[in-house]
Amino acid sequence: MKKDPIENASLIKGNAGRIKISRKEGSAELTLDYQKFRGATKKRPGKFQFGESSGAKFIRFRAPLSHFRLEELAKLDPNEIVEIIANKHSGFMELLSGDTALRPDMMALVMKILAKLSVAPFHEIKTNMMALACRQEFLDQLRTFVSELPTGNRQHQSTENVIFEDLFTFYKCVLEMLPNTACDVFRSVFLYTDMSLKGVEMYQKVKINVDLKNTFNALQDYLKEIIQEKDLKKETHLEYPEPPNNFREMSVVPTNQDITSEKSLFIRPNIIKGAYSDVEHYLDVQFRLLREDFIGPLREGISEYLNNTDENTVILKTSTLRFYNKVLFLTTKSTKDGVGVLVNFDPYRRRRIENWKDSKKFMYGSLLCFTSDNFKSTIIATVIERDEIFTKRILVVKFHSPTQMDENVFKREFIMAESEVYFNSYFHVLQGLQNLRKENFPMKEYIVDVNCICRPPMYVDVAEREFSFRDFKIHPKDVESWPGFEALGLNPAQYDALIAATTREFVIIQGPPGTGKTYLGLKIINFLLQNTSAWNMQGQPILIICHTNHALDQFLEGIAGISDSIVRIGGQSKSNILQKYNLKEIRKATKTNSHNYNLSRHFNDVMADLTSEIQRKQKQLELIKKNEGILWMKYLVDRNIVPSCFPDVLRTSIVEWLLVPPEEWLKEEEGLYDEAQQFHEQENPVESHTENSVSELNNTLLDEVLVDSGDDETDHMFDFRPAPIFHDKEDIYDISVEKLNKQLKDIEDILENSEGGDFDRNLWFFETLYDDLTYQKKCLKACLCQVIPEDEDRVKELATESDVWRIEPRDRWLLYKHWLSLLQAELLEELIQAGKDFTENSRFHEEVRNMNDLRILKERFVVGMTTTGAARLQPLLQALRPSIVIVEEAAEVLEPHIVVSLTKDCQHLILIGDHKQLRPSNAVFKLAQEFKFDVSLFERMLNNGLHCKVLQIQHRMRPEIAELITPTIYPGLMNHSSVETYPNVKGMLKNVYFVKHNKPEAQERESSSRSNRHEAEFLLALCKYLILQGYDGEDITILTTYSGQMFYLREVRNVRMDPLDPPDYGLGCTSPYFYERSRHLMLRKVRMTVVDNFQGEENKIILLSLVRSNKNADIGFLKTPNRVCVALSRAREGLYIIGNMDNLTERSTSIWGKIKETLVKQEALGTHLTLRCQKFHLTCSQDMNTRHMVSGCRLELRRFDHVYQAGSQFQFQNMSGPPVAQPGQSEHFWTPLLEHVVAASPNLYDPFRQNHPDQVTLVASHEDFKQVKEGGCNLPCGALLKCGHTCKSVCHQKDLGHENKKCLEPCERILCALEHSCKKMCWQDCGPCTYLILKTLPCGHETTVQCHVTLDDIMCEVVVSMELPYCKHKVDIPCGVDLLEFNCPFKCEYRLMCGHSCNKTCHPLKDPEHLEFQCKKKCVRLNKGCSRAHECQLLCYKECVDCSVILEPQTLPCGHSHKLKCSQDPATVKCEFKCKRTLPCGHLCTSHCYKPCAPCGEMVAKFIPDCNHKVYMRCSKEALRKYCNKLCERTMECGHKCPGKCALECSVLSCNVLVPYNIQAACGHAGNAPCCLAKSGMD
Repeated sequence: MKKDPIENASLIKGNAGRIKISRKEGSAELTLDYQKFRGATKKRPGKFQFGESSGAKFIRFRAPLSHFRLEELAKLDPNEIVEIIANKHSGFMELLSGDTALRPDMMALVMKILAKLSVAPFHEIKTNMMALACRQEFLDQLRTFVSELPTGNRQHQSTENVIFEDLFTFYKCVLEMLPNTACDVFRSVFLYTDMSLKGVEMYQKVKINVDLKNTFNALQDYLKEIIQEKDLKKETHLEYPEPPNNFREMSVVPTNQDITSEKSLFIRPNIIKGAYSDVEHYLDVQFRLLREDFIGPLREGISEYLNNTDENTVILKTSTLRFYNKVLFLTTKSTKDGVGVLVNFDPYRRRRIENWKDSKKFMYGSLLCFTSDNFKSTIIATVIERDEIFTKRILVVKFHSPTQMDENVFKREFIMAESEVYFNSYFHVLQGLQNLRKENFPMKEYIVDVNCICRPPMYVDVAEREFSFRDFKIHPKDVESWPGFEALGLNPAQYDALIAATTREFVIIQGPPGTGKTYLGLKIINFLLQNTSAWNMQGQPILIICHTNHALDQFLEGIAGISDSIVRIGGQSKSNILQKYNLKEIRKATKTNSHNYNLSRHFNDVMADLTSEIQRKQKQLELIKKNEGILWMKYLVDRNIVPSCFPDVLRTSIVEWLLVPPEEWLKEEEGLYDEAQQFHEQENPVESHTENSVSELNNTLLDEVLVDSGDDETDHMFDFRPAPIFHDKEDIYDISVEKLNKQLKDIEDILENSEGGDFDRNLWFFETLYDDLTYQKKCLKACLCQVIPEDEDRVKELATESDVWRIEPRDRWLLYKHWLSLLQAELLEELIQAGKDFTENSRFHEEVRNMNDLRILKERFVVGMTTTGAARLQPLLQALRPSIVIVEEAAEVLEPHIVVSLTKDCQHLILIGDHKQLRPSNAVFKLAQEFKFDVSLFERMLNNGLHCKVLQIQHRMRPEIAELITPTIYPGLMNHSSVETYPNVKGMLKNVYFVKHNKPEAQERESSSRSNRHEAEFLLALCKYLILQGYDGEDITILTTYSGQMFYLREVRNVRMDPLDPPDYGLGCTSPYFYERSRHLMLRKVRMTVVDNFQGEENKIILLSLVRSNKNADIGFLKTPNRVCVALSRAREGLYIIGNMDNLTERSTSIWGKIKETLVKQEALGTHLTLRCQKFHLTCSQDMNTRHMVSGCRLELRRFDHVYQAGSQFQFQNMSGPPVAQPGQSEHFWTPLLEHVVAASPNLYDPFRQNHPDQVTLVASHEDFKQVKEGGCNLPCGALLKCGHTCKSVCHQKDLGHENKKCLEPCERILCALEHSCKKMCWQDCGPCTYLILKTLPCGHETTVQCHVTLDDIMCEVVVSMELPYCKHKVDIPCGVDLLEFNCPFKCEYRLMCGHSCNKTCHPLKDPEHLEFQCKKKCVRLNKGCSRAHECQLLCYKECVDCSVILEPQTLPCGHSHKLKCSQDPATVKCEFKCKRTLPCGHLCTSHCYKPCAPCGEMVAKFIPDCNHKVYMRCSKEALRKYCNKLCERTMECGHKCPGKCALECSVLSCNVLVPYNIQAACGHAGNAPCCLAKSGMD
């Protein structure tokens, strides 16, 4: 491998292909036009704004910076400089543009600023500024500045060294970031610099620093080398054939060659023993292995697809890919990520409906490959939305190459391939590896050189530095100064690990299961947080890195109990405790400084404008594709789409030109309408591979998608203002079906409202208009649905037609649709460009946000994130410069993930994990087996002899569980005394058991995963049984080794109904719906997951499904000791495994054989699991709220007969007989008896007895659990209830005290003095006596009522005849009714003043004289003012109104005919028609008829008498000279023609004609002068 020629200058050789900013080939000119960039937002007036930073004030303004302001800017630190100059209003960009000439002193300050900018961490902004500085205009000034250094008259000669240092820093940055640009522009600059260096020493007598000279020589050598490489490439046109130098030029996104090549990509094995040659070697190996890990499955799956020889077989799944046929791109869509494309991956709805919510298909960031030519070419895209995946089979994807998005992709069917490998987790890590170089590579001494001798961290390796921990003062390197392990709450192994973690800069700590890795990690954090002054002097917090979000949450929750100074980065946290520590929440509550605020506001405006532009274009495209009307002509004319001969004719009449009724089309086209109508009315379009049918199907599906899309709002990831949608349907359509429907609806409302009597005099107008619009709508719909194939030749012919009205209707629509296609193409191109601008500016926006985040993070002591988040935010970490990094579960993480999470400032790296548990996961098995890519950094350093501290005492597993992995996997693992006191698992004979079987597995149809229904049903039944023993669902976890089994378990739990579910005795419900609901509620808290997702976690009871069971004894990764270790070490008290032991031991390694020996030794292996009727540990709780006060004891008593307690007043004989209670007693009679029995004979009933201790049940399948479906055994319960009856249920574990048990025996208690007995069930409240008896009322009548009813509550119902006291009517009413409150039923006979009779019943007490009564009958009077005998239509009590009946048309005095109301006087009507009178001038009056004629406003040509000029003015105005706007033609007194307007007076003083001037000038010459001056001079 080549050595870097400028190693002493700390440079890393760059590669051309990694420049983030685009530029023209062979030039430094950026494609990003900053003038255009500034125009993207609203222009703002230049204004000053002051902000303070580091004690210096800086003025923000748009003009170029002055010398003073450059000096102030140069004093700031690099991060503050970035914040200021990135703002377009700072004026710094104008200086770099070369438009302003820079003095030498200002150029020196500019170079100082650029040099500081070179060391800033923000890549995107720095790249753009360096590219601006490489423009030819600025470099011309730089060459002039450098060439004048030897001869310049400078006051301070000592500054030359500083100037050259700044220059070289700038050169170095450009060479690293923009090597191609440096090749083009730095040759002459370096030549001038070389001469200047020698000239300064020769002429200025200044001694140039030797290190500076060496640095420049190295820069020159480096420039020569990259120029030679570039020239060599130009000559050979070949890429570097072999690594290690060109891995940075490789695309992170797979290319078509990558996925279709028959050969594997160039890769080399991971070196797990020994050192790498250098950093470049290491990065190349790791990059290529990681890239192959996600490209390999793509290539393998596509190769398998292409090699399918059976043409009749449609492949939907290969070993690594899922394929979807007949996929359609529907349209573009505006999203939070820019411009996406809607994809329908199942247009014919043939795919099985799945649980997409839980599925990992089409996750955000998943990679998809599309092809329409059998993978000869491909479109690579990633998923950015999947909200409508279930209802409409719709995805939103983003193309990685926007140039592939054109109109043609929406007209073809595609094959889509989806990889099972999650691309998003690879993308950022690969980019991070490409950004690493020798200069910024972290921990090179250990990671690359594999040095096994660890030094103390730099902050510890300071003489006499004292650290505090708890109440102790410690010198970390002095072991004697540490307190004992007991004083710190640690065991000896943890104590040694803590000392090692604080005294070595590269630490590895291995923690077997249950040994307290997290506990130790929190101790280390606690130690560091108590000594922040030692390591956090520059705001460099501790960085916590975990592979998963769950592990990160778990670790940070522990730290939150130690300190509040933490930040959690990432939006996938599910912890409520960490919500307030999330960066997003802290960001909301933190104020930014003025510079960052202005910069953020600027980019917010830019992003908002781009979003608005994208949404506007998107809305226009959607409306055009929906084809609901005819566009305004301006949309076509403004873009020069319409031929030049058309706009003048059609600008105002395109609707009339196009909207020809179908019956007027040529006869040979008559059949087209019917065919088109049939096509559009088809419910399921016929499949076809033709382009036209694909387009039609596309439109049909697009209509479904766009139905509800109008009100959707995009939730942008950025904080800029919402972007309004500029255009709606009213803006784009001249006429549309929707607009016509709205107009018709408005007219219908007018016509309906006119039916009540208020008829409008223009009703006939609306009726006619309604008919016209209806016919127009019919014509429009008929025209829009015409199927007109594209015909380019015909379009060209029609474009030359001179008379557009002679074109046939069909050809008119052919032209119009051609214009629409051109408009769509232009809009799509503009949309794509807007999307590119959005993506480009989003990177700037993110960096601006990172600047503010950097301030937040520097104020905290602990920052936590996942490895993927760390790779994505590498620029932020480079600026944060964390000196201490702790990686939790480090042995599970791929090495590249850890390396890209580190920075060059890392002084202390602590890796905590266990390489004997889960190893890093590879998508390509070959990479793990042959290339050792599954070896983590943790394990690789162990293999190379780096000292490791191992924790040895486990606090999790009971001894029987620990024996399964000790000494098989961990020879030295010891048990803590606490695990030996765990209680036995309730209801089980064994605490550990392996149920073996030979039921076959099944392979999932849509994935390569496996499931085993027998095991799933068994574990679900066992889980329910354990919950019935009293365990909470959260105490149990069902683990499985395959995701297919996990999804099946969840599906069975949530969907299926199981008749084995017991009813809830508290509800007393046994309906099928209850069973389903009960099942769901019982298991809802039980976690079901795969083993790989459960590392680092534990639970009280683990139920493990091993899944694999087949004839070939293929057990997959169950033969891997690491996974077996994790699966067997998650339980604390109970572990129950089900699997095929014969398969496991037939072909696996020795691990399962040893585990089998242990199980046999424990008698914990067999085909049946033994259940035992549980021993009840019951408690007495003094519950004062209980109704019966039986000491609160929940007893389970056997029924007995003939029991007698000596000395007691109670004697029980034949207890099956009914108890006797006092009359009206509602308490249970057995309560005092049981109280006495318990108190008097405590030995008779044992509350801690075993129910049925000898009863055991053997279960081998879920059907066997029917024997114990109540959680006990199959014997009857027989417990004595509080009511005295015995429990009739089968032995059960739920409701052990029978508190909620409802006894269903008949109740026999006495209810009343008449000795009536209760007829309800025992559990029901007896209530009052309801027996019917005959009672005599005070009135003498008799009635039958319920026994408990008193005479005061009875009303006599016997009917008698009585006279009402007020109206004297005789009525038949019940005897008990009060006559004063009874309403008389007779009709009122009173006659009203209007002549009508009252329609109420007799009301002698309420308005008897009818003074307030309103007659609601129809009025019989005539309308007010009526002359035609029209009757009033109002109610009788209302006052009649003017007659509104419309009469036949009448002629007004003006001569116009009007329809008037009956009550109107023709003489008083104001005629609204236009006036027909002729004015004196001969023009028609334009006012309304009823108004006096106004002066004529017609524009006419008149000649002004004074000047005889022709002017255009209103007819009523007099032609005066003051209205003349022509040039004056008069001759002034001086003899020259007047230069002014004709309307103005001529003046000699305005004459500017040059005339000879005879006065001699100061130079002695005579000359000419303006006439006005000559005249004034002569005067």
